[in-house]
Amino acid sequence: MSVNLSSIVLYAEKKYGKNRPLKNHHDIVLQKPPKWAREGVIYELFVRAFSEQGTFSEVTNRIDYIKDLGVNIVWLMPFYPIGAKGKKGNAGSPYAIRDHRGINPSNGNGSDLRRLITLYHENDIKVIIDFVPNHGANDHLLLKESKNYFLRDKKGEVTRKIADWTDVIDFDYANPQTWKYMKETMFCWINEYDIDGFRCDVAGFIPYGFWEEVLKELREIKPDLYMLAEWESPTILNNGFNSEYDWTVYYMLVDVRKGSRRTNDVINLITQRDALFPQNALPLRFLENHDLPRAINVFGDRAIKAYAQFLFTITGIPLIYAGQEMGDRGDDYKIRHDDYSLDWKRADQNLLQIYCSLTKMRRKHSCFIQGKFIPINIKSDNQSVGGFVREHEESVALVITNLSSKQAKNISFNYPAELISNYKHINLANYEDEKSLVTLSRFSIKELKPFTTNIYVTQE
Repeated sequence: MSVNLSSIVLYAEKKYGKNRPLKNHHDIVLQKPPKWAREGVIYELFVRAFSEQGTFSEVTNRIDYIKDLGVNIVWLMPFYPIGAKGKKGNAGSPYAIRDHRGINPSNGNGSDLRRLITLYHENDIKVIIDFVPNHGANDHLLLKESKNYFLRDKKGEVTRKIADWTDVIDFDYANPQTWKYMKETMFCWINEYDIDGFRCDVAGFIPYGFWEEVLKELREIKPDLYMLAEWESPTILNNGFNSEYDWTVYYMLVDVRKGSRRTNDVINLITQRDALFPQNALPLRFLENHDLPRAINVFGDRAIKAYAQFLFTITGIPLIYAGQEMGDRGDDYKIRHDDYSLDWKRADQNLLQIYCSLTKMRRKHSCFIQGKFIPINIKSDNQSVGGFVREHEESVALVITNLSSKQAKNISFNYPAELISNYKHINLANYEDEKSLVTLSRFSIKELKPFTTNIYVTQE
């Protein structure tokens, strides 16, 4: 069953009560993301949880691990001073920020951060940082200057839009001084630390006019700036962001794992969602992030490889949240709010190698970075098999996947005629062993085991 275009409602629209079908924005052509972002894999990293010490220095010391993992972008979650008033957990949320221009001394100091960024740059790894423009801690430093920076209720007391976020208060962008403060803050981080971009927390809560103005000015001083919005909307891309969260595909993958959706449903969703978004959009694709349960807990040990392989072969930019690649099973709330650190001694080496091989595969084959996404019509006894081709010039990949818990039998393929005509003589090999040679015109399988993703790529 395919997904009807008119029925697609993005997750952000559902969550915040608008529930509007996705309109067609594909006639809009965005500025292309920086080349390093288009070719990238992002590694999200929480300094406090990354090591027992919780310092920039320990992140710097693990540069070889980051390189071996094969990622080229590190996203540093908030490392700012954390508010004490109403804090959650025994350590406080990193998103309850007391000073947007400061550094939490438990993480290190400015010199430590500069050393980290310099070394990563020397190793061709970009660094983006978390920017939280919507809210600050209940005891934010700006309160000493004026309450007018913040949203206030009828009694004049500072408040917030989301009642459950009891450890923060919201900024008021109707106040020109708030606008100016946040704008200057972004310039500070670029000018003083040479960061490469921002991941912007709940970016859709901020007036889009702010993003349109500020991002244009930021790119005047840093043309290859990369901007990631924690939101899901083509409109926010039109206002200067390169990427936004693909929550909708994530939750359909969860439904596929539960058995309430089929593999083809998510393939159709990706095809149709991409067709409605502006050209040159670079959606963030993920199996987990710091707001979600660990992927290993959601998808399970048997399925995680197949889902990871699927994620790294679809369009967009993949995300790995530190610990995901080694099978960390920690509770997402405790990681964010308590004194939690990754246990590197318990790393699942087999899973780590899976992620390393996938990042290597993406670097080697341009079809995964800028190739077309062409669904294949595949039938099976239980309709649990899906497939697609990625192709860019002479770089071609064939992906056949069964993301369900059931064995698929009686599989048949119906390739687009043009695809067969263009690539009938190209040999494809299994990316894991570079053997098992196949051609599109002759490729067929009759059965596919549960939780299996087979990837065949052009021989180089």
